[in-house]
Amino acid sequence: MELWVAGGYAALLLGSLAALGIPQPRVILRWGIAAGFAFSAYLTATQAFLIGSYCIYCLTSASLMTALMLLTLTAARSLWQAFSKSAFSSSV
Repeated sequence: MELWVAGGYAALLLGSLAALGIPQPRVILRWGIAAGFAFSAYLTATQAFLIGSYCIYCLTSASLMTALMLLTLTAARSLWQAFSKSAFSSSV
């Protein structure tokens, strides 16, 4: 399991570096972050309801994925607002 998590973070890091100037990897990166967030939520629920015990590393990973998801949603929202303003202002 640890190798999957480390591999996921490595993929997110590489995707972040690749997305600095290329539009397409940003979409892939957003989906990767969403998948990581969903998997972290699943693992946290498993710890809470099935195992009844928590792993500090798992909770740290879930916190990081939640922060990445919030940052991604914030960035996507601001990009959408900028796009909406430019699209509607150019048509007037």
